[in-house]
Amino acid sequence: MRLAASFLAIALALPHAAAAAPETPVRRARWLMGTLCTAEVTAADTLAAAAATTAALDEIARLEQVMSSWRDDSELMRVSRRASTAPAPCSADLAAVLDSA
Repeated sequence: MRLAASFLAIALALPHAAAAAPETPVRRARWLMGTLCTAEVTAADTLAAAAATTAALDEIARLEQVMSSWRDDSELMRVSRRASTAPAPCSADLAAVLDSA
């Protein structure tokens, strides 16, 4: 939800950039979830595009900390270890994914 709101805010701000500025692709990549994740935004406002790509990768990194099944320090793994002995509370993000599963 937060990622969609970030993209919407940036998308609404982009039309206010200089009308004559050419659109330029901005690409960022980061090693996340066991693979190279790439985000690319093409816009006239390269600062806004860079902010959007960084925000997207930051959100993937945040969700990896919540839901990774192969990182011992993720929330999912902590809940899993604890749930074998007692009910374990979890974040709304993790609860939503577990509910969908």
